[in-house]
Amino acid sequence: DPTAPQKAFLISVPFFHATGCQAVMLPGLVNGSKIVMLHRWDTELAMQLIERERITAAGGVPTIAWQLVEHPARHKYDLSSLEYVSYGGAPAASELVGRIKAAFPKSLAGCGWGMTETSATFTQHSGEDYERRPESCGPALPVCDMKVVGANGETLPPNAVGDLWANGPNIVRGYWNKPDETAAAFVDGWIKT
Repeated sequence: DPTAPQKAFLISVPFFHATGCQAVMLPGLVNGSKIVMLHRWDTELAMQLIERERITAAGGVPTIAWQLVEHPARHKYDLSSLEYVSYGGAPAASELVGRIKAAFPKSLAGCGWGMTETSATFTQHSGEDYERRPESCGPALPVCDMKVVGANGETLPPNAVGDLWANGPNIVRGYWNKPDETAAAFVDGWIKT
């Protein structure tokens, strides 16, 4: 909707990091979003910026979400512009989803998993699905595939324990000038995570 307010993302990781570049900067450029940067995470400064810049999305690691939810000065600021509080990079406690919903009723909680080799986000979970299964980091992105592989290279059935392999157009081709490491980590376009 061209008449809707501009989306705005608050970021506190550098753009040379996979999350800063692939998960925030590039989508922001494509979507025409405003990106507001913090040199380093400071919860009260972040809340001031959310209020002043009408930030619609904020996040990083789960600790950032917890600090926004639990900060004693949170009620001093108008944080009603937040539509999405997302995180990854570390396991998140199941109760964080509900705490975000309670603190920011108009906001969705989101969790993702990825790594540099997957160009940041590879799985994404948010909204009602995430509320129902808060222990999950979600399904693979629509253009990606993943499988669980056993010790002998066999694909395992659902709910089995093994190694997670990832495949998709966002997977790097290998490690720069490291053929041995590339051969050990990549099999037919799949990366062993």
